[in-house]
Amino acid sequence: MIIHPIFFYVTGNWMNQNDKAGRPLFPSFSDKFILFVFFLGLALKMNYLLMNVTGNHRLVVNIFRTGNLALLVFGFGGLILSLRFGRFLLAFLSLVLTFGFFAFAYSFRYFGTIASWAELGRAGNLPPVIRAVFRQLARPGDFFFLLDFMLISIAAVHGAIKKYRPRKIRIFLYVACTALALLLQCFQCLAFNIAFKRNFSIVKRVGNSSFINCYGFTFYMVYDIYYHYKIVSQSRSLKIEKPALPETMKDSDYAIPKIYKNANVILLQLESLDSAILFRKHNGLEATPNINRLAKKNTFYDRYFAQHNTGTVDADYSIITSNYAGAHYTAFTFCNMTGFTSLPRALKKHGYYTSAMHANRATFYNRQTAFRELGFDDFFSRKDFPEPGKGAWALDDFTFLEHCAARLAEHRQPFFSYIITISSHTPFDFHPGEKNPPEFQDLMPPLVRNYFSSMHFVDSAVGRFMEILDQKGLQKNTIIVLLGDHSSKISAPGYSPLDYLEEKAGDIGEYPEHVPLVFIYPDPMPGRINKYCFPGDVAATVMDCLGFHDDPYPWLGRSLFSKPSSPVIVQGRQIIILHEGYLYRGTSGDFSVWKRTVWGDSEPPLLSREYTLYLSGLVKYSNDILLKNYR
Repeated sequence: MIIHPIFFYVTGNWMNQNDKAGRPLFPSFSDKFILFVFFLGLALKMNYLLMNVTGNHRLVVNIFRTGNLALLVFGFGGLILSLRFGRFLLAFLSLVLTFGFFAFAYSFRYFGTIASWAELGRAGNLPPVIRAVFRQLARPGDFFFLLDFMLISIAAVHGAIKKYRPRKIRIFLYVACTALALLLQCFQCLAFNIAFKRNFSIVKRVGNSSFINCYGFTFYMVYDIYYHYKIVSQSRSLKIEKPALPETMKDSDYAIPKIYKNANVILLQLESLDSAILFRKHNGLEATPNINRLAKKNTFYDRYFAQHNTGTVDADYSIITSNYAGAHYTAFTFCNMTGFTSLPRALKKHGYYTSAMHANRATFYNRQTAFRELGFDDFFSRKDFPEPGKGAWALDDFTFLEHCAARLAEHRQPFFSYIITISSHTPFDFHPGEKNPPEFQDLMPPLVRNYFSSMHFVDSAVGRFMEILDQKGLQKNTIIVLLGDHSSKISAPGYSPLDYLEEKAGDIGEYPEHVPLVFIYPDPMPGRINKYCFPGDVAATVMDCLGFHDDPYPWLGRSLFSKPSSPVIVQGRQIIILHEGYLYRGTSGDFSVWKRTVWGDSEPPLLSREYTLYLSGLVKYSNDILLKNYR
C-alpha cells in the first residue's frame, strides 16, 4: 500500500493512469527514454572532456560530478518535459550542449587550449576551425557523440505536444533535485577554496583547464563570462609602471664582438625542438645532424628557455615584442598589437623590409591581424605556398623551407623575416611517413619514435634551407637565428626534455622548457655560451648586432652581449624563476628554492628582497601590458 505510490512517483506509471480530463498523470516510456538518453549522452561528453581536454583522471571526482549531473538532468530535465513542448525544448537543449561539446573538443585539437567565452565570441576564430574540422580535426568516433541528439530528436517527433500533467508532488521532486544539484555544485566550489586556501580569481589565473578541474564546466562557463568583462573594464583605467632595474643588473658599457650594418636577419623558429634531442644518437644515427653542426660551428646558447603558457604563439609574441608571455590567454587573439614594442616595427624605421612565413592558415592564432599590427609588411601563409597533400594539416617543412629560401632571395634588402615551421607538431606524425629512419623504429613508446623521426625530417629541411641560402649568396650578409618555440613535453622512459634537472621531475608542465638558441653570423663565431636567457632577449640582441645599440626601444629583455642574465620567468601554477642554476617559485616577491638544475652549485644563492620585488614587478608589468591592450 505504501510502496506502490512511492514507486510510481519516482519511476512513473507503466499503466494508463489518467486524470479526470483523460490526461496521463505520469511520464510515458518515451519521456523516460528521452531523459535517460539525454543524461547518458551528456555524461559521456562531460567525462570525455574532463579526461581528454582538461586532463582530469581522478576517478572519485569524475564519479561525483556524474552523479551530480544525474540529479540535475532528472530535476531540470523533468521540469522541461512537463511542459507542453518539452520534448522539442529538450532536443534543442541537447543540440546546444552538443555544439558546446564540439566547440571545446575541436578548439583544443586545433589550438591546444581550452575555449573561452571571448574566443567563441570572436567570429574571426570560427571559420578556420570549421574548415579544419572537415580537413583534419574530425575523427570517425566523433559521430558517436551525435547519437544522443539524433535519438532524442526522433523520440521528440513522436507525440511532440505534451498531454500529461504531472502531480504537484512530482513537480516538487523535480525542483528539489535541481536545487540539490546546484547546491552540491556550490558546495564543491566552496569546499575546494576552503581546503586549498584559494579563490576563483587565483585558480582562473592558473588556467582554464585548472578552473574546470576544480569547479566543473557549469561554473567555468558562468565565471568565464564574468572574468572576460571584468578584464575589459579594468583595462580602460589601468596605469602601467615598469619596475626600476636593480643596480646589480645595470650594464650600460658592454662590448659587441662585431656589428653587421644593414645585414639581413632571419629568425627560424622550429616547432617542438628540445635541447635534449640535440647531439642525441640512436642505433648510430643522429636525430638532428644538421642542427648539431650549426650549433657547433656557431654561437650556441645552451641555457635558453621558452615562453609557453597557452600555445605555440607565445614564442611569437615573446620574441617579437620582448615581453614575457601571458599566463591565461594568447596576446595575438585578445590584444591590439599596435600598442606593443615590436622588432619588425623597430627595423622598419631603419629601412628594413619585414615579412613572416608560416605554412598554416593566416587566421591560425589570429596571426594575420597580429602580424599586420606588429608592423610586418607581408605575411606569407598557406595560401601563398603549394597546396599540401590531401588530408595534410599544412605543407611539409622540407617543401615549405625550400619555397621560403627562394622567396627570401627575391626580398628587397636589407630584410627581416620570421619563419615558423610546423611538421614537428605534436603528436609528431605530420611529416611524410616514408621519411621515417629505420634506425628509430625500435624506439618506444611510439610517441618518442614519432618525435625522433619528425625532428630528423625537420633537421633535413633545415639543412636544405641553409644550402639554398648559400647557393643564393644570402649567408654572407645575413644573421640567422635558429631556435625552438617550446619543448616536446614528452614524459617517457628513456627520454625527457627536462634534461637540465638534477632530480626526477613531477608534472612536466610545471617546469621551464629548455630549447636551443643558435646565432649564425656571416663570420662564424663558434662557442657554447652558458648564459640564462629567454625569447624576450632576442630582439635586443638583434638590434645590437645591427649596430642599433642606442635605439630607444624599451625592450623588457636584455641583449645577450650584456653581462647580467635576464631572469627566466615562467607563469603557470606559480611564478617560476630560473636563477644561477636553481629554480625558485613563489608570488609577490616571496620566492623559495624549489629544484636544483645540473648547473647549480652545492648551495643556492640567496635572492635579495630588492631583486625578488623586481621580478614580481616584471611579471605585473608584462601582464599589465596585455591587459591595457585588451581588444
